[in-house]
Amino acid sequence: MLEAWYPGQEDGNAVANLLFGISNPSGKLPISFPKSEHEHAASTPEQWPGVMKAGTRTATYSEQLLMGYRWFDAKGIQPLFPFGYGLSYTNFSISKLRVSPKKSDGLQPIRVQFEVENTGSRAGAEVPQVYLQLPASTGEPPKRLVAFQKVSLAPREKRSVELVIDPKGTNHPLGYWESGLQAWAVADGEYQISVGNSSVTSALRDAITVRKLSQNRGSDGR
Repeated sequence: MLEAWYPGQEDGNAVANLLFGISNPSGKLPISFPKSEHEHAASTPEQWPGVMKAGTRTATYSEQLLMGYRWFDAKGIQPLFPFGYGLSYTNFSISKLRVSPKKSDGLQPIRVQFEVENTGSRAGAEVPQVYLQLPASTGEPPKRLVAFQKVSLAPREKRSVELVIDPKGTNHPLGYWESGLQAWAVADGEYQISVGNSSVTSALRDAITVRKLSQNRGSDGR
């Protein structure tokens, strides 16, 4: 199955090259496709298109943080095609996960290293994806995408990849919104890290422990 979105005036050439194997498709889905319309997050009239209340159409976002792949994870629903999914004319393997440091103050970058290998006979590209699961105390969805990279490989080629989770990044990868403080916060606890090629395929897993500096100071304040 080939899905071509916004292909432009070169649509015919692009699709023909893919169908006849001149080029190798390497795209990944930016959304999840459910098996039925009743399985996605906004599946009630109250959510979409909204219902009339006091003469005004009102939509209620009752899914809250459970948007996209987060909804399927939280509800244990297997989508037809998950976020990050995509096939090509070759195959890949992801192995040898290494995460450092294993203990963090919640401020320093976390390095996620692994190997990607093209195990097939055609050149192509894989997009390994790093997902992070926050401690249950944060009330966050089961996991979130925090890093990814497209890796082009020749047949049988293997490459080491390093992706960095930066707690100071604008996407706040380790953070959750503390409504009482009206600010982003980082919780103490264990953070699960998984690496795969879609939101439901996690080939490799590891974990880090976060302890904030304020709790590591001695009695003299250092």
